[in-house]
Amino acid sequence: MKTIFSFIVLLMPFCAQATTCYKIYDPSGALVYSARSLPFPLPAPPESLRDAAQKLVPGGHFTASSRDQLCEFVDKVTPDAKSKLKEMEETENASNKYKQKLKQDAINFISNAEEYEQQKRIEGRSVREALEENRRKQYSESSYDFGERVEKLKSECTIALRGALEWKSRDVSQVWVENVQRVGFKTIRNERGTKVVVQYKAWINGKRAASCYADKYENNIIGYEISD
Repeated sequence: MKTIFSFIVLLMPFCAQATTCYKIYDPSGALVYSARSLPFPLPAPPESLRDAAQKLVPGGHFTASSRDQLCEFVDKVTPDAKSKLKEMEETENASNKYKQKLKQDAINFISNAEEYEQQKRIEGRSVREALEENRRKQYSESSYDFGERVEKLKSECTIALRGALEWKSRDVSQVWVENVQRVGFKTIRNERGTKVVVQYKAWINGKRAASCYADKYENNIIGYEISD
C-alpha cells in the first residue's frame, strides 16, 4: 500500500502540469511563451519554476494558472521555436529581398525604356541626316548643284504660298513672301503612316509663319502649311 501511495505522489506534478497554463512574459510585457507544458525540464530543488523561467527569459515574468481554459499556444523561447523563428525570419528576409529586386528591376526597366526612347529619337534624327547624306552620295551632287536645287525650291515655295493666299486677298500685290529658308528633314505622322519630307520655312508679310514641304529627294514642293 505504501508503494502505491508513493507512485501517486510522483504522478501529482505531471497531473498538475497537464491542467496548468504556463506563461512567460518578456521584460517589456510581451507574451513569449504560453502552453500546458513547461518550456524546460522540471527544476530540481531548491530551484523554483520562476528561477528556471528567469534563466530562459532574463528579466521576464512567469505565471502558472489552472483557470486559463484556452491557454493559447505561444513559443518564442525554446531552442526549437527559436530555430523555426530564425528560419521564418530568413525566409521573410529572402522574400523581401526578392520583392525589392523585382521592384528595382521594374524601375530599371522603365528607366531603360525611357533611355531607349530617347536614344531612338536621337537615332531618328540621325536617320534623316543619313538619308540626306546617302542621297548626295547616290546622285554625286556637288554643293553648287545642291545650292541651285535649294534656290529652285525656295522659288517654288514662294509661288505656292502666294497662290494659296490669292483668294484671301483682294490685292495680291499687298501680299509678299520673304525670308524663305531650308530647315531640314522632318518626319510627318498621320493616320496613313509616316513620311520623311524636307521643310522650308517662310514669313508672310513679316508676321505669319508658313512652311513648304519638299519630297525627301528635294525634287518638288509637295505641300504647304500657313499659320493662322
